[in-house]
Amino acid sequence: TRNGNQAFIDGKNGLASSSKNAKGGAPRKLDWKDEFLIFMTVLHAGWTYIQIEATFQVSDTLVSDIVHQYSVYLNKFLKMAMPNPTKEQIRRRYPINFVEKYGHGRISMLLDCCDQEFEDPRFRSLHSVLYSSYHAQTGAKFGVGCTPIGTVPHPWCTDGYPSSVTDPNLVTASGIIANNLQRGDVVQVDKGFLIENECAKIGVQVCRPTTMRNKQRQQSRGDTEKTQMIGNTRIIIENINRQGKSENRYFHGALSISAKDIASISPGSTSVTSSPR
Repeated sequence: TRNGNQAFIDGKNGLASSSKNAKGGAPRKLDWKDEFLIFMTVLHAGWTYIQIEATFQVSDTLVSDIVHQYSVYLNKFLKMAMPNPTKEQIRRRYPINFVEKYGHGRISMLLDCCDQEFEDPRFRSLHSVLYSSYHAQTGAKFGVGCTPIGTVPHPWCTDGYPSSVTDPNLVTASGIIANNLQRGDVVQVDKGFLIENECAKIGVQVCRPTTMRNKQRQQSRGDTEKTQMIGNTRIIIENINRQGKSENRYFHGALSISAKDIASISPGSTSVTSSPR
């Protein structure tokens, strides 16, 4: 798109100028291409700052600045290059198997959450906020939505929230549905997303597997078929979340709680990973 091309040009010019004179100081040792290589090596290959220092003969402070700077640039670029799609754009490439399974083409978003592990904080109060009893770890939770063909627009990746936050509360606080979907759209979610009342306020319908009621030992045949049908199509968003971590080794281990780049790197890496090859 025109906005995406202009964002790339502006970003490239900004990177070149910042490499010459970062923060008004002395010229940097590396040009923007080498700096971008460092950033991708950290993100994709999972190299530590010590490995980067030894290979490129630069200080850890410079490596930290490069990772932070390029994560911000990537976030800004994808915000312009991958905006919120229109209904027409979604319908134009709507998969036929969704229509065959559900009898309509109104499912616009497949929504899920992913967690990123953090190192245990020293303060107990912070630990209790970040701790997830479900995953048995401290960390941050991100909401991620994709279209039925598996594309993740930038606005469909939320900021990070404490892992203790429930899925419905994250949806409400982030506005991922209210800000991106329109009346008449359908969002497909997992069992834990009890968001029917919240979505009804904006005219969005929820497609969710049926949960068993109290003292119900077995689902009915119709509920079982519905659960299996939704599971077969929800595999798209689950694969995206899995690929976002598996293809970017930066997320393989527990991140430092002071990692200032996590808010910019997570949405950017998810959008890039889900982009058609």
